[in-house]
Amino acid sequence: MTSISASKLILITNTTYKADSGVVTNLPVASSWPLNIINTTPTTTTLVVSFSSGITYSNIRNYFICGSNSITFDGNNNMITVGVNLYPGLIDNYISNPGTSYSNITVQNIKITATTNTFTTSSTDGWICKANFGVAGTNIIIQNCGVIGVTTSLQSGGICGSRFVRDGGIGLIKNCYNVNGFISANSYGIVGINCADKGTCIIKNCYNSSTFPTNSSAAGIAGNFLGRSGKVYIINCYNNGFSNGYSSHYAFLRT
Repeated sequence: MTSISASKLILITNTTYKADSGVVTNLPVASSWPLNIINTTPTTTTLVVSFSSGITYSNIRNYFICGSNSITFDGNNNMITVGVNLYPGLIDNYISNPGTSYSNITVQNIKITATTNTFTTSSTDGWICKANFGVAGTNIIIQNCGVIGVTTSLQSGGICGSRFVRDGGIGLIKNCYNVNGFISANSYGIVGINCADKGTCIIKNCYNSSTFPTNSSAAGIAGNFLGRSGKVYIINCYNNGFSNGYSSHYAFLRT
């Protein structure tokens, strides 16, 4: 793991980064990833991590970790191409001990595609947000993000993985989509299982048009145990992915 610290802006290209007014620096080799992003002034400023165009990740270690509160990851609507199977997701916001995450985290304007739609996420992880993203964290916002031509794996979601904002977390998934891909058995178009279990989540203006097979316990929007002992509000979302004989209940969500 390599840590990068700044207070205002980190610019990420395919091969370099620049932190605040520092010099342009080569990114480390894959063995020294993931990149741990730290806001040095989290109580007064929001650090923006800005992605340029032309980024390709071909190693499962090519992802980012939230290392503090108050970070915005902005893809600027540029496409990030993933060329490795079992990719664990682009951004991690979970601290395994004590089982919490950082707050005031925004992920926006990120698009991900795979070099072939046979590439899948690792089990329970989302393509953009890894599993457990926002557990016990507040003001977790995922907006204007999409995945194109990708395949999801067991218990995962196209945008966010399993257990999004559980255990008291508060989050919003807005204006996100999953298109031209495949939702495999027991996986879901937007968010994985246990979303907002003992937490609160709004899923708004999201849609799926990726396909999923018959009798696979998959769903177009969200996974099972949705909002268990918590609250989930689903507003203006739809699925028109080919469900090949599924009931309309499973075509939308699995509770």
